[in-house]
Amino acid sequence: MEAHNQEKIIQTYFSKYPLYLRLGENIKEAVENLLIEKGIETISVNYRVKKLEQFLQKVERKKCANPFEQMTDICGIRVICYLKKDIKKIEEIVGKEFEIVERNKKLSNLPLREFGYRSKHLIIKIKSDWAKTPNYRGLENLKAELQIRTILMHAWAEIEHKLSYKKAEHIPRELRRKFSRISAILEDADEQFQEISDEVGAKKRKILTGLQEYKTSNREINFDLDTLKILLEYYFPGKVKDNKIMRDFFDEIAMSKITVKDLLELYKSKMEKK
Repeated sequence: MEAHNQEKIIQTYFSKYPLYLRLGENIKEAVENLLIEKGIETISVNYRVKKLEQFLQKVERKKCANPFEQMTDICGIRVICYLKKDIKKIEEIVGKEFEIVERNKKLSNLPLREFGYRSKHLIIKIKSDWAKTPNYRGLENLKAELQIRTILMHAWAEIEHKLSYKKAEHIPRELRRKFSRISAILEDADEQFQEISDEVGAKKRKILTGLQEYKTSNREINFDLDTLKILLEYYFPGKVKDNKIMRDFFDEIAMSKITVKDLLELYKSKMEKK
């Protein structure tokens, strides 16, 4: 890169840096609020703006003639969620609220060891009507990369980054088989966590559908922590969220040998007194 060109790019970078910071902070806050509104839990929503050194390195590496148009990840937002199905849900929510400039299309063609990079990448811009508000004014032409990944995808990618393995060629030949095996294990774990979540959801629907029948019959139902959560959510929606309280309550009930039938009768009497 010629010296005079670099100086001009650096000047432009510093003039735009505050805008990218504001873009990242505003998108982060908007995404957090949208996900809370839709009841989607996440590990974290964070953003970063490339530092000057990283920015210049990429400009040089990619031979960018117009970096502020060509580079789409100057501002990056990362959403880390629990389950694979959440990725699709979050993508749909973002798609409704922001302008999607580009979506990654290489997920199905990635080799096995690229598990950590199977996260969804979206290049987004704010919609023009958002730019009318003070928070977003002046940000309408800036792009940001939004990355959505599960916690296991994130763990894998972070460990690879820690070991400085950016490409398959970087991994010593004697370790490549081990990396592939670990990647496969984590991908399988991601699938199984999703299956467990689906089974819990199906159990919840079954219990709630048959709740009236359980109230009046002598049928037994397996009593476990999930059952207790479902019943508490049904009778006291939004009241009990703390998992430790749930576990302690379950342990007390289990020790006293109270049945689901007993709990239903207790809740029924409390509701009638209100």
